[in-house]
Amino acid sequence: MKKTFFLLFVTLFLMSCESDKDNSYEYWSRLVSAKHSEITALALSVPCQDVEEFEIIPLQGVFTDYFLVHPSIKTAFDKLFAELEELRSKMYEAASREGIYFDFLVRNPPLRKVCHDGKAKLVFAQDLSLEEINEELPVRYEEIKNFYNDIICTDPNDWTVFRLHLAECCFEPVPLHKTIRMPEALQKLELYNRLIERKRQLENTTCYQTTCENKVKNITCINGKPVIEIAVQ
Repeated sequence: MKKTFFLLFVTLFLMSCESDKDNSYEYWSRLVSAKHSEITALALSVPCQDVEEFEIIPLQGVFTDYFLVHPSIKTAFDKLFAELEELRSKMYEAASREGIYFDFLVRNPPLRKVCHDGKAKLVFAQDLSLEEINEELPVRYEEIKNFYNDIICTDPNDWTVFRLHLAECCFEPVPLHKTIRMPEALQKLELYNRLIERKRQLENTTCYQTTCENKVKNITCINGKPVIEIAVQ
């Protein structure tokens, strides 16, 4: 009896696996969309009185999405979140089988979280006016320039370069440590770039034909600080 039950279980499991492989990218995409809507509805079900009670949880993938989650729904959220990740995995597998490939979109981290009309809400660069952008940029720039002040540079191979966008269409190279607080630093850098992109959009700045003069040569450690050498073209 136990052997029969085991064989039945294995058969059903294998049939389920085969069924998954038969389903199309479009099929899984619809399920992902429905699950995402379910999670969003759950997250919005909690009224916002103190936004600091809400945790920002990212959903990584081709693009990064973000949810604001209150502790009171965390268990239910975690269950749905795991189901969403599983569905997205099957969606990507189906896309690969069908020859569908994605360009990974640049990350768009939120600036902050707020309570708005009784709901927890994330504020992004694209939500800001030009005046608000101009207020944010110098503050964010100082955060980036001072981020690694207490980290001593002893080996230049520990560092890489990130391109910080400038309003006039070129970029400023900034050092980024490969292991120390890298995700946090990347989020600040990418947020700054999204602010610059929003500023260009609001000012109708076009950068397609801009040629930047500076090219990164290498990184050296000087007096304990990472210094980027520039080769002027």
